Amino acid sequence: MYATRNPAPAALTSPVPLAAWWATATVLAAWSLRGFPAGVGVAVIAVVAVAAGVLVVLVRRYPLSGNQIRVAAYVCAFVATQAVGVFNAIAVMTPGISYTPQGFGPQILIEVFGGPALSVWTFVLVRAWVIDSRGLFARPAGRSRFVRLSVGGAAAAASLLVLFAANIGYHTLIGLATVPDIDYPMHAHSTGQWLVLALSLALAGVAEEPVFVGIAVLLWPRPTGRTFVAVWALTALARAGIHLYYAAGADAATAIAVLLVVLWCGVWSGFNLFLVYRTRRLWPVILAHGLQNTLGFAAALSISTAGSADELLLVVTAGLILGTMLFIVVAVVCFLVMSVRRLWFGFRRTDQVKGRNCPLVQTPQCPPEPQSHQTIG
Repeated sequence: MYATRNPAPAALTSPVPLAAWWATATVLAAWSLRGFPAGVGVAVIAVVAVAAGVLVVLVRRYPLSGNQIRVAAYVCAFVATQAVGVFNAIAVMTPGISYTPQGFGPQILIEVFGGPALSVWTFVLVRAWVIDSRGLFARPAGRSRFVRLSVGGAAAAASLLVLFAANIGYHTLIGLATVPDIDYPMHAHSTGQWLVLALSLALAGVAEEPVFVGIAVLLWPRPTGRTFVAVWALTALARAGIHLYYAAGADAATAIAVLLVVLWCGVWSGFNLFLVYRTRRLWPVILAHGLQNTLGFAAALSISTAGSADELLLVVTAGLILGTMLFIVVAVVCFLVMSVRRLWFGFRRTDQVKGRNCPLVQTPQCPPEPQSHQTIG
């Protein structure tokens, strides 16, 4: 059943907001490519501008119908928001591309917040297009806030644990394949640089999941088994694109390293897709992504600052690790409490439908209620 359409999304897909979105995507790409050769930067900016323009045309001129339109919309949204990240990953993996780092000045905050903001904006834009075309599938109604938060927290904890397992499996396979084990490049030295890097990594879920998973669920809201596999493959390839830097330094084994990155991203995207389809909520996988990056950052920080007298960094590291562990515990406990409550009241409701006021454990001494109470219309 589709939810009732809201006329508000029509304003989001009018010419002025679409032009503003297109300009933001293009300008942010140009800003993020400072330091690369002019010719290379212009080419990437042109690709972003064209992809964003095509998405604008799709939203304005075409209803959401057919897999061709959906795939084109997904690819354009991905390129408009993630092309710079893909290019940076390829630049790290491919020797010979000159690059001048821009440092950790205040201007880097434009990239730190701009990327996540653009991804959320793109998600909202596609969502408005979907609503305007055919409406959205309604979420399950009648759930209390505690139930919603418990389900979301449990989904986030599950996503986080599966991602940990995928990371362990990836690094294990890397070792077996004798491929260099490359981690996220962290070129930070001062306390301020470490904090900016931590903020950037924590917001990575906001920058990636609305596009990789969120837009996919919007475009294919009720996939069949075969369609789900196709969407899974599409999101896995998209996610692998911005993580290709993990294959840097593999030389002759580059193909194997890239294949392992795709496999790792496939597990990651597949489980996140499953969670979002089941819960109809995106924030749990965003939160899990940020927490995973935060823990990885804390581990790198603890190694880089071993023996350091900087108390702020030590406090931040301990806080990140303990906070993430506390979140997992609280999420699991809340989910268990919710499950027990739903199980208990479910039995009680079933008991009432049967017309009996017996306790949860039935006894022979519990007589049936009068016939008039046994039938509910």
